[in-house]
Amino acid sequence: LRERLAVMLDELAEVAGGKSELALDVSIPDELGWLARMLNEVVLNLRYMREALSEQLAVEDLARRQQLQLAAQNETLRQLAAPIIPIVAGILIVPLIGAISRERSEQITARVLAATTEHRARFVMLDITGIPYVDDLVAKDLFQLGSALRLLGVDSAMVGVSALLARQLVSA
Repeated sequence: LRERLAVMLDELAEVAGGKSELALDVSIPDELGWLARMLNEVVLNLRYMREALSEQLAVEDLARRQQLQLAAQNETLRQLAAPIIPIVAGILIVPLIGAISRERSEQITARVLAATTEHRARFVMLDITGIPYVDDLVAKDLFQLGSALRLLGVDSAMVGVSALLARQLVSA
């Protein structure tokens, strides 16, 4: 009896040290045989739980890495949303392309004002040739950007305004 218990305890100590399977003798149909069967089942379940935990940690790690990649891509998109090009000293051009949402409009305003200060610009040209449509809020934001630039002592101009876009801007 002591020998069988000693074997069980040795096996359990190995499981505690990281072993993932038990090989207890379950052939003897007594209380220790039942205990050995139960311990084998517990250790097997423990192994499955460790594997599931390992898989879960791998999934969480992948999700974290994807989140970091997405954040980096969003930062790149944010910077590309309003590229600011210094033409010559004191003059910036901001080519805008595609639809402009309220959020993007706010990003454009923030980036242009920051770049104006950074480059000590005296003139900013907003090229809106690539903008197909402007809603009232975005039109208001573009005009407010011009006002903010004037407050900084910077002249600005909107170029590339189509007839349709001009009507949308003045009706806003």
